[in-house]
Amino acid sequence: MSGIYLPDIRPFDLGKVMLTAEAIKGQREQSITEKLKRQYMGDEVAQRNKTLEIAGQQEQRLQTQFSDEQLHSNTADLVSAAESILSAPEAE
Repeated sequence: MSGIYLPDIRPFDLGKVMLTAEAIKGQREQSITEKLKRQYMGDEVAQRNKTLEIAGQQEQRLQTQFSDEQLHSNTADLVSAAESILSAPEAE
């Protein structure tokens, strides 16, 4: 034969081909599973952060409400004391 190249054709092991295909399939499934895990964990972290943010906002509102109540109470006490002083008979 002149100038024609025929590749060396050898029989292949079908079992080895199937094992390789299954290994590739397993790696793909593992990759998808890992991607879903990362996505789930990211969602969980985001939800936890949102919950902490909401809790912090609620705590801030309660603290502000408490401070406002204290200010109101202190102001009422001062007004009451001033009224008592003003209504007391003057000592001569």
